[in-house]
Amino acid sequence: MTGIFDDERSLLWVAAILYSVGFLTSLASLAKGWRYPRWRLLALIATGFVFQSLGLYQRGLEAGSCPVGNPFEILQFIAWATTLIYLAVGPAFRMSLLGFFCSGTTAFLGLFSLLMRPWDYVRDTRVFGNNPWVETHAAIAIFSYGVFTIMALISVMYLTQNFGLQHKRSHGLFPLLPSLVQLDLMNARLLFAGVGVFTFAMTVGLVNWLEDLQSVNTLKLLFAFGLWITCLAVFVLRMIKMLLAKRFAWSCLLIFILAMITIWPIGANH
Repeated sequence: MTGIFDDERSLLWVAAILYSVGFLTSLASLAKGWRYPRWRLLALIATGFVFQSLGLYQRGLEAGSCPVGNPFEILQFIAWATTLIYLAVGPAFRMSLLGFFCSGTTAFLGLFSLLMRPWDYVRDTRVFGNNPWVETHAAIAIFSYGVFTIMALISVMYLTQNFGLQHKRSHGLFPLLPSLVQLDLMNARLLFAGVGVFTFAMTVGLVNWLEDLQSVNTLKLLFAFGLWITCLAVFVLRMIKMLLAKRFAWSCLLIFILAMITIWPIGANH
């Protein structure tokens, strides 16, 4: 194949554009009171996911490792993981409006990372030092960020639905939102999955760090453990029913914000 399929950045541009088209056309339909384009949006997201997968695959081949070696790749990988999780859980649980929020988020992450060209710097050596365990730790940890992103989107849906019910809104996107009970339950399940995945990633990373204490930047370690402790605290508080409803939704948003804050120190030194 020639042309666009030879350049991974071009593939990622196509993916970001498809996500953007899906989001903007859905936004226009909601604003004008037209029928929500569920299947068209799903098709655009799925097609964008294929292009993004091809772009990251090519980037991985060139880098000789999982493409999470700089902030650009990390943001693209988070967008890819977010889309993958949506395609797995959104249609299955009839959360069609989740696609609207997902497409907007992945479009932003994709376009923003592509426009920030200095973030896509090239390293002289392999990012993970030929250590497959470090590479596994990084890939799984960043994938868990995709889970946290979906949690944040569902939290936004929860808070939006809660606002609509309190103020008796019955137009626009409000009728399309799932019930508060369904949104809360889905976030609880995603939190369980996200904490499990992130804990596994942290365990793998901790084993490697204990073998070579100089291999990990201290700032990166502090940020990663801070995020992990926060996730565990929210999980425990949810299990003992001290975090429910709106407070739980806000806590899930907090996890996402902290995850985004850790991108730079984590991307700066593997």
